[in-house]
Amino acid sequence: QTLVNQWKNCERCGLCRVRRNVVMARGSVPADVEFIGEAPGESEDVLGQPFKGPAGKLLDDMILKALQDGIEAHYGLGPAPPMLWTNLVGCIPKSEETRRKNVEPLPEEIEACRPRLDTLVRIARPKLIVAVGDLAERYSKLYGYDKKYQWLSIRHPAFLLRLDISRQGLEIQRTIVNLSAAFLEMVEKK
Repeated sequence: QTLVNQWKNCERCGLCRVRRNVVMARGSVPADVEFIGEAPGESEDVLGQPFKGPAGKLLDDMILKALQDGIEAHYGLGPAPPMLWTNLVGCIPKSEETRRKNVEPLPEEIEACRPRLDTLVRIARPKLIVAVGDLAERYSKLYGYDKKYQWLSIRHPAFLLRLDISRQGLEIQRTIVNLSAAFLEMVEKK
């Protein structure tokens, strides 16, 4: 709650002028698994929680399937490991002039929000960080998360949803397999 209060009125970059909410995180703290995406979309900006739109639903479905195929298949049913979802930036990146959505956050916007992300990683104490999408992968490596934590990079579910239907199923299955293997490795390291 302290972190939410610290960031709810953030004005560290220009995204503060176009957002409805600072989207912090959803899930558990501490968390065994922390998913780091790019930025909130329109649904997330309205609801104030990350990965709550169509891409978030697909990600949740893939996580559930990966848990079933990985941990549950090897160790039986049990509670899912605690998880946390967040983004590189806490505000929806859209142009103030055009209100255009779905733009990639600028490097200076990502850097302005880095203390928030670093704090979320520090307090979550994840065993596994999953970078969701190319931008999250690039910055997770830049910030050294791939060296400090068990780490995995996956395609962003928004990208998967835009794929031609002939490729979509295969790419979704690849993501599930990669998540499943990472979850299993995390459990085996306990």
